[in-house]
Amino acid sequence: MTSRGSQGAGKRALAGVLASLISVLPLLAEGPPEPPTAGQVTAIVPAAERNNRALKLKQEVDWNDLLRTDRSGRARLSLRDGSILSLGSNSEVKVIEHNPAGQQTLVQLNFGKVRSRVVAISQPGGRFEVRTPVAVINVLGTDFFTQYDAPSNTFRVICYSGSVKISGAGKFEGKSETIHAGQMLEVASSRFGTPQATLNAIQQDSIAETTTEGAGAANADSHLMRNLLIGAAVAAVGVVVGLVATGGSTAATTPTNSGSKKPPNQ
Repeated sequence: MTSRGSQGAGKRALAGVLASLISVLPLLAEGPPEPPTAGQVTAIVPAAERNNRALKLKQEVDWNDLLRTDRSGRARLSLRDGSILSLGSNSEVKVIEHNPAGQQTLVQLNFGKVRSRVVAISQPGGRFEVRTPVAVINVLGTDFFTQYDAPSNTFRVICYSGSVKISGAGKFEGKSETIHAGQMLEVASSRFGTPQATLNAIQQDSIAETTTEGAGAANADSHLMRNLLIGAAVAAVGVVVGLVATGGSTAATTPTNSGSKKPPNQ
């Protein structure tokens, strides 16, 4: 009886294991969960990349996606909470985290230039951070420009509105400064700077280097505009040809008075 009881217990245990495996098979078939969406691309000038593939207008961008522009490219990403990231040329950005409900956003700027227009943060513990290898920027709702040059390991932040806190990273760990609208701060390879007034020319240049205003409409309607221009050109050529043909026909059919002319002297 003991042997039979042991066999019965073993069968029940095996059946339990098999039942557990069967229960998780649908989960295994589904594969890993999709990463959360951070936002949507709302402008491209003229081209950019997402994870080493061509970036498309109105394409969704997920957490940890890598966005990159070349020397002539720019892109604008509208985050789900209404904040906007505008990438300048020769830039690489990764949205590591973006949780609109908890207002938790972490952006990593590997190199290049990005303008961040951040909605006001009202949630307790909410944060919006832009990280670079030399400094971390924390804001509570503002408009600012960040530039990081990897070869020289230099950094610049310009505050257009609100306030920005800059905390040192790496060898600048422990250093921090706060700048306000109209101010900027620079970090060189061996120096963590202090707040200083932003010259108007520098501010305007930084805005121009990241602007993509109107790019979405131009990108979306480029084929339509091209077709309209081709159609207009064809129509213009047709009008010209018609005028020439009409003029030539009139000259050929105009009657002449042959009797009024004398043959030349022979």
